Amino acid sequence: MTKLAVTPDGRTLVSSAKDETIRLWSLPGGQPLATLQANANDTSGLAVRPDGKVLVSGSNDNTIKLWSVPEGQLLATLQGHTKSITALALAPDGKTLASSSSDFTVKLWSLPEGKMLASLQGYSIYVRALAFTPDGKLLASGSIHNTVSLWSVPEGQLVATLQGHTEVITALALAPGGTMLASGSNDKTIRLWSLPEGHLLATLKGHSGSPAFLLFTPNGKTLASGQQSFFSSEGEIIIGPTGVSTKGEIGDEGLIMLWDLDRRFPLP
Repeated sequence: MTKLAVTPDGRTLVSSAKDETIRLWSLPGGQPLATLQANANDTSGLAVRPDGKVLVSGSNDNTIKLWSVPEGQLLATLQGHTKSITALALAPDGKTLASSSSDFTVKLWSLPEGKMLASLQGYSIYVRALAFTPDGKLLASGSIHNTVSLWSVPEGQLVATLQGHTEVITALALAPGGTMLASGSNDKTIRLWSLPEGHLLATLKGHSGSPAFLLFTPNGKTLASGQQSFFSSEGEIIIGPTGVSTKGEIGDEGLIMLWDLDRRFPLP
């Protein structure tokens, strides 16, 4: 498996694999719902619209596809990138999609029309992570330049560049209030930034590897970070009372950590 996503209502899990398929599973039982023929051996991004009715997938065939959920019907194919898709993000209202690619661009699309709104330039290397602010007016992008860029939406103007990480940006997340951005990096740290100013608030250290995902709790007081994707080395998905987890790896060597954001310290 390469990527996972969960619908906002928590009832459907989406997984992609190198067999050119994307599969939908019911939660919490894990029964298969549909198999989508992605026709690409590497799905590099998955995102689900906030209403849970549309899945967006990006792959190494340079295209972005929109699928109905849970039926799994192909609704549209968006073309415009000239190389593999590297990351996807949906605005909270579900009306704007951001995509990044190995062609060194980030593009903004209107949904459901699939019209390209802007193509963000300025990178000489590709973006690895994307995230919208809750109001959808700012897009954060993290690249292998070790920087995080903030862009206005839908204009696509560069607002600020956040510097501090010493290696590739691997993950981004916005706090529910939209006033704090978290960024993870191959330098094994998580940095907290104020928005919209872009001031560095704190540097969180504790992971033995690169944070692969970041997630704020709804009240914005706790941040979850993890070094691994949500599947085991054998490809087995584990669904438990607290959600999807990795068999035998939760808590090992600090792979998944919870941070108290008031104290800027890991929870026991």
